[in-house]
Amino acid sequence: FGRDEIALNCEMGLYLDFQVNDGVIEGCDNLELFNASMTSKTREAWSWVMDPVKGRVNEAPICGKQMLAEPAGSTPTYQIFEEYAADQASWLHDFTLAFEKMMRNGYDDKELTDGPDLHTGLDCDIQTTRGASINGCYIKDPIDTSATYMIASKFKKLANKVYQYNPQTGKFDFGAKTGADNQLWRKTK
Repeated sequence: FGRDEIALNCEMGLYLDFQVNDGVIEGCDNLELFNASMTSKTREAWSWVMDPVKGRVNEAPICGKQMLAEPAGSTPTYQIFEEYAADQASWLHDFTLAFEKMMRNGYDDKELTDGPDLHTGLDCDIQTTRGASINGCYIKDPIDTSATYMIASKFKKLANKVYQYNPQTGKFDFGAKTGADNQLWRKTK
């Protein structure tokens, strides 16, 4: 709802319980100013509220969590939203299945043909850095052992250090230049 969030109203509607009246969301505290005034060129009115003690403060709308569940009695949508936020691999798995089903919508199986295989030999390890998961994909080709090189940085704080695989942490980082095998990079053929 504020400038620092990235979500569409339709996505937030899966997590927060609010109503829509003539295209304007309502039904939560701190949405009093979220109305026709939000169409002004400055768009300042809806991202802050006036607190009698603090004055103008940024404040998120206070909405209940979305309890909608289909079929009735199943997991509410807000819990599914939280599960996917905590486990992106789970979201990607379920999204892939749903996307493939959606892409088949309206076609008979006899009308569809497999596309080119772009995934055989592709390795996509999910690594965690600074608490965030990153996904790097590469093709496992034979390694050219005739030449090796090291990756260095011109950043002063990394002087005499090279990019390496750190076996103690299981992560890639910069370490003192030793020429050890974990610092040597090779091209694939």
